[in-house]
Amino acid sequence: MIDAAKLRHVQREVGRRSGGRRRTWLAMLVTGAAAAAWVATAPDGSAASTRWLWTAVALYAVAMLRVPFVLFWRADAALLARLPIEGRPLWGAAQWATGELAAQALAASSLAALPLAVLAGPDAVAVLGRHAALAVALAFAAAALVPAVAVAAGALVVSGKADQLLAGLGGEVKAPPTAWLGVLPGLASAVAVLLAIDVGGWLRGGHAEVGDAVLLLAGMSAASVVAALLARAAADRVMPAMLRDVSALDRQQLATIELTAAPATLRALGRQLTPGARLLLDKHARLLARRHPMSAVLGAVAFAILAVSALASSHAAVLQVTTLAVTFAYAMVLRGRMAQPPVELPRLRDSLPLTPGDAQAAARTYVLWWWGWFALLPGALVLARTAQLWQVAPALAAGTLLLVLGGGGGRATAR
Repeated sequence: MIDAAKLRHVQREVGRRSGGRRRTWLAMLVTGAAAAAWVATAPDGSAASTRWLWTAVALYAVAMLRVPFVLFWRADAALLARLPIEGRPLWGAAQWATGELAAQALAASSLAALPLAVLAGPDAVAVLGRHAALAVALAFAAAALVPAVAVAAGALVVSGKADQLLAGLGGEVKAPPTAWLGVLPGLASAVAVLLAIDVGGWLRGGHAEVGDAVLLLAGMSAASVVAALLARAAADRVMPAMLRDVSALDRQQLATIELTAAPATLRALGRQLTPGARLLLDKHARLLARRHPMSAVLGAVAFAILAVSALASSHAAVLQVTTLAVTFAYAMVLRGRMAQPPVELPRLRDSLPLTPGDAQAAARTYVLWWWGWFALLPGALVLARTAQLWQVAPALAAGTLLLVLGGGGGRATAR
C-alpha cells in the first residue's frame, strides 16, 4: 500500500522535473512585486489598503479555484485511481498541494503589503497586523476549508444523493452530479472572498460592514481547521471513489455516460436558430456541462460577488468591474473550448451539412446565455444600486457588445 510520504515524494519529483512548481512560485512572486508597486503609488494609506485588498482577493480567489483541480481534476487522476492508495494518503498529499497554493498566495500578498509600512504612517504596525490577519485567515480557507468542502461534495456524489438533490431542484439545474465537485468549493470560495470584502473597512482602522472583524476572521480560521479534520476522517470513504469517477469523465470505462439535456432557457434561445445551429447548440450544452463544470463554478462565484457587493455597498465599482472583466475573459475561454476536442471534433463536424453561420451562431448563443445568467442578471442589480455608474455601465456594455460581435467558436465547411 502506498502511504502519504511516498505519494508526496513522487509528486514533488514530478513537479521538480517538469519545472512547474518553480514557474508557479516565480509567477506569484512577480505578481506580488507588481502589486507592491501598484500599492506604493496610492495617494494615501486608505487607498493603498483598498488596492491591497483587491490584490489579496484576486490572489486567494485564484488559489481557491485551483483547489478542485488539485484534489480531483488532476492530470494523474486516472493513474491514482488504479493504484492501491487509501483515502487518507490521498488527502494528505492533497493537503500539501493546497497548502502550497495558500503559501504562494500568502507570499505574494505579503510582498504587496510592504508599502503599507510607509504609507500607513505612525499606525503602521497596527495596520500591517490587521492586513496580516486577513491574509492568514484567507490562507487557512484556501489550504483547509475549500478542500474540505470539496471532499464533502465528493461524499455527496459518491453517496448518490447528488442525483436526488438535482432531481429535487429541477428547473435549470441539469448539470451532471460531478459538477458539485466544483460548485460547492466555488461557493465556499465566494463566502471567503465576501468576508474579506466585508472587513475592508476594518483594515483601514474602521469597522466591518457586518459583524466583528476579529471574530469573523478567527471563526473562518477555526472553521477551516475543524473542516480539514472532518475531511481527513471521511477521506478513506470518499477520495478513492471520487478519483475513479473523475477519471471516468474522459475514460468512460468506469461509469455510464450521462446525457444531460440543455436548460430550458437555452433551448428557448435555440428555437430562434437554424436547425443546424440548434443541433450544435444542444451538443455544446451537453458536453460543456460535463467536460467543463468549472464554468458553473466561476459563474456562480461571479454572480455572488456582483449581487452581494451591490447590496452591501454602492462604492464597490473596482471589485465589480474586475469581476466583470474576469467573467468576460472566461466567456472567451468557453468560446474557444467549443472549437476544441472533446467538445468539438472539426473533421467530423466538417463532414456534416452545416454552414459557417451555424457554428458561429451556436457558439455565440451559448456564450451570451452564460454571460446573461452570470453577468447581465446580477449586473442589472449593480447598475440599479451603484453610485459609480460611469465605471460599471461601460464595462458591462463593452463585454456584452464584444460577445455579440465576436466570431463564434470555429467554422464549419459549407455544404
